[in-house]
Amino acid sequence: MATDYKVEFGKIFGALTRRKRLGLVIFFVTSVCNAKCRTCFYWQELNQRGDLTWDEIKRLSETMPHFRDFWLSGGEPTLRRDLCDIIHLFYVNNGIRWVNLPTNGLLPERTAEWTGRICRENPELHLDLNVAMDGLHEMQDSIRAVPGNFRRTLDTLEAIQGCRQDFPNLRVNVNTVICAENFENVLDIAEFVKKNCRVDGHYFNII
Repeated sequence: MATDYKVEFGKIFGALTRRKRLGLVIFFVTSVCNAKCRTCFYWQELNQRGDLTWDEIKRLSETMPHFRDFWLSGGEPTLRRDLCDIIHLFYVNNGIRWVNLPTNGLLPERTAEWTGRICRENPELHLDLNVAMDGLHEMQDSIRAVPGNFRRTLDTLEAIQGCRQDFPNLRVNVNTVICAENFENVLDIAEFVKKNCRVDGHYFNII
């Protein structure tokens, strides 16, 4: 059964505006996604109508207290066309200073362009960009059900290198979800990333 996002918005709006201080906010910025990952806990809710509108998000931000850590999720966050504006909104209104932004790496040029924009528009912000890599070559494509995903993941990691040099508050990481299909290849993935990918960290999540 699909989530009624308008009802959920009303619930969280009331709860959050009553709080005087928050530490961490995890925000599902969109349900839209361009992959069909086997590991996704959210697949039944993907690509449904009902994402919060810009006006609803603005209202939420204006009534929430300050908080530091803003973790974005989805869906694929880079498919939300006002993503940069949303981050800047919470930077100005709520004083966020750390954003965790995951991506499946399918949009190299957009990811690099938007990362640069986020860093320029929010100079005191620390941005962690976490690029998903759950396997090598065909395994990545299989787990994420997108032909060519692995190649585009590498393209994204390469496209973002200019931003790494220009913005010291940016960290580019690889994130690997360990599942039944790839657990025997985890060391191979780690070794590949270490030797071939210029990143600041490599994180593993077990499901």
